Amino acid sequence: MVNACLNTLSQLVENDRRIIVLGSDSMNIKEKLSDRSKRQYIEMGIAESNLIGAASGIATCGVIPYVYAVSPFLVYRANEFIRNDICLQKRNVKIIGYSAGMDYCTSGPTHHTTEDIAMLRVLPNLTILSPASVKEVEQMVRAAVEIDGPVYIRLNRESNREIYPSEYHFELGKAQTLCDGKDLTIISTGGITYDVLQAVKQIKTNIMVRVIHLGTIKPLDVKTILKAAEETSKIITVEEHSITGGIGSAVSEILAETGVNARLIRMGLRDTFAKGYGNHDEIKRMNGLSIEDILQMIYKEWEKL
Repeated sequence: MVNACLNTLSQLVENDRRIIVLGSDSMNIKEKLSDRSKRQYIEMGIAESNLIGAASGIATCGVIPYVYAVSPFLVYRANEFIRNDICLQKRNVKIIGYSAGMDYCTSGPTHHTTEDIAMLRVLPNLTILSPASVKEVEQMVRAAVEIDGPVYIRLNRESNREIYPSEYHFELGKAQTLCDGKDLTIISTGGITYDVLQAVKQIKTNIMVRVIHLGTIKPLDVKTILKAAEETSKIITVEEHSITGGIGSAVSEILAETGVNARLIRMGLRDTFAKGYGNHDEIKRMNGLSIEDILQMIYKEWEKL
C-alpha cells in the first residue's frame, strides 16, 4: 500500500503545482519525485508536531499540503496540533499515516497504531479513510485533493493484496459490500478486510456471510450498516484496532440510536495493548485476529442463529 501511495503522490505532485508534500523522516517519497517536483517536498525530520503546524500554515496560502509520516508518532505525538491547527481551523491538509494497526510487528506497542480511529473520529471536520487494497489507496489519495478540508488516510505498510476488480471506483462515504449473505454480516476496515474474505472462503457449512468494508470511516455509511443489521440481525466487526472507539463502537452507536434489533460482536483489542512480537500474521494470531480466529467466530455465532 505504501508504494501505491508514494507512486500516486509523485504523480499528483508532478501534475499539480498546488500540492506540497511534507515528510517526517520519510525520504522515500523524495526518491519517487522527479527533479522538478523535488521542490514540492519538504523534509521536516522527526518533529511531527512541527510537521502538522507547518502544514496548517502552508494551507493558508492556497497550497494543498499532504503530510506523510509513520502513523503512531503522527497521530499520538501531534494529536493536539491535528485538533487545533488542522481540524478546528478546517485547514485543507491531507494527512497520510502509514503502518496502521500492528504493521510494525517486531517493534511492539510503541510502534502500533491501534487507537487512531478512536482518537481521530471524534474530531469535527475530519474525513477518515481506511483503504483495504492498492486500488483503493490510489483512488483515495487522488480523491483527497477534491475534499474541501482535513483528511486522514490510514495505510497498512506492506499489504499489497488486491480485493477489487479492475472496474472498482471509490466513492466517499460509501461502504463496499464485498460478499452478499443473509445469515450474518462482518464489517471490517483496512488491510484486515483481506483476512476476513479469506476466512469466509474457508467456510465449510451453508452459512451465508455478508462482508462489508468501511473504506470511509467518517462520514460513515449508515444506510448500508442499517440495511445489513435489518436483513441479517447479527453483525461481527473486525478491526486491527481497539474495540473501544473503533468501528465496533461506531456501529454500536448507530444500532443504539436507531433501535435496530441486531446482535453485535466486536473483534479487536479488548482494553489492552497488543502482545507479542513476530511477523504480521503471527502478531494477529497472538491477539485473536488471525484468519482462523475470524473463521471460528463465524462458526460460533452461526451455531447461535
